[in-house]
Amino acid sequence: MVLLHTEVQPEFEGRGVGSRLTKLALETARHDDEMVVPLCPFVETYIERHEEYADLLDEEMFHQMRS
Repeated sequence: MVLLHTEVQPEFEGRGVGSRLTKLALETARHDDEMVVPLCPFVETYIERHEEYADLLDEEMFHQMRS
């Protein structure tokens, strides 16, 4: 699962909406037994801060796509 971009409307910024969207995407990936490539900086940071999702990271593909 490649996560390209996370965006919420300005009136919802700072309310945790982006975090909830990201968590739902990661939980969906886990449920579907998929690996994640976080090209969105927000998602990348979320995974760094929530180590329980680190096992979902497809590091090889992540580095290939970032190059």
